Amino acid sequence: MTLSSDLEPVVAYFAHPVGDPDPAVVARNIAEARAFLGLLILACPDVAWQAPWLPYLDVLREDGEFGPNRARGMRDNRACVRRCDVLVMVGRVPGGSKGMRDEAGAASDTLDCTGMEVGEVAEIVNAFVSAVTP
Repeated sequence: MTLSSDLEPVVAYFAHPVGDPDPAVVARNIAEARAFLGLLILACPDVAWQAPWLPYLDVLREDGEFGPNRARGMRDNRACVRRCDVLVMVGRVPGGSKGMRDEAGAASDTLDCTGMEVGEVAEIVNAFVSAVTP
């Protein structure tokens, strides 16, 4: 992986659906999110990817979609989104989940890449980086 510039990277918030009443679906969603993020990290060398919700899920694990820690997590996610250059929504839910749409409301810019494969998302993100990087 080679950086294409010495400039500060674009900071991108990675949004992927997680919540579901079925704990098995939650586990699958988390695994898919981690794999997708890993591929984007490799495919977009000029992006500093942020997914602050992942460690929250590790230490504040809850079954189902709306546990008591969700409000705290969403508040903190919105605070992080406001500090990012762009929010990138991915996953199988067209238009993103309710939580992703809530996060997008705090974003200065949003790329809705739901329903796309990682290669397509990387192309869009790298084009965004080129457009905003001097």
